[in-house]
Amino acid sequence: MEEAQGIYALGIVLFCALLSVSYASSGLGTSKITFNQSSLSIGRNTTAYLQYNLSIASGNSWGTYMNIVNKAALESDGISLNLSENFSTFPPFSGVLTIKTASDARPGNYTAIFNGTGDDPTTSNAEIRIMVTNTTSSSSPSAPSLPKTSQKGAGPLDTVFLVVIFIAFIALLGYKSYRFL
Repeated sequence: MEEAQGIYALGIVLFCALLSVSYASSGLGTSKITFNQSSLSIGRNTTAYLQYNLSIASGNSWGTYMNIVNKAALESDGISLNLSENFSTFPPFSGVLTIKTASDARPGNYTAIFNGTGDDPTTSNAEIRIMVTNTTSSSSPSAPSLPKTSQKGAGPLDTVFLVVIFIAFIALLGYKSYRFL
């Protein structure tokens, strides 16, 4: 009898482990990055702003990071890029890309490359064409304001997963309590 209960408890634990593996893989999808402009012209010693959105292209929403692939190379040419938001547990999320050029930035045409990584990676990189001109500016526009993207609470799969884990935990506690009676 005791052996059967042990097998029963082990079965519940293995079932929960199997569900967690299935649950984790159900969050996989792909994402897409879009900008409000695909190119811009900017002088030296200037700041410009672009709005972006990282959204789910397919699958279910999970954890996604947004990266600037060639940030170091652009910085060596006097172009600094910063993302206001670069991670969300549940995309979509929006933000502002700040582009700053140094006073000694090299004039020319550049391409900034962006991708999404994590459980919902981008299937293709997003690009912004940046043309740095010889002109120098002493003033810059202010950053656009975006509505704050709030993190969603637990999704339906999160809730199911937590309930199953809770039931398994209670079953194991019940088994251990019964065993000591």
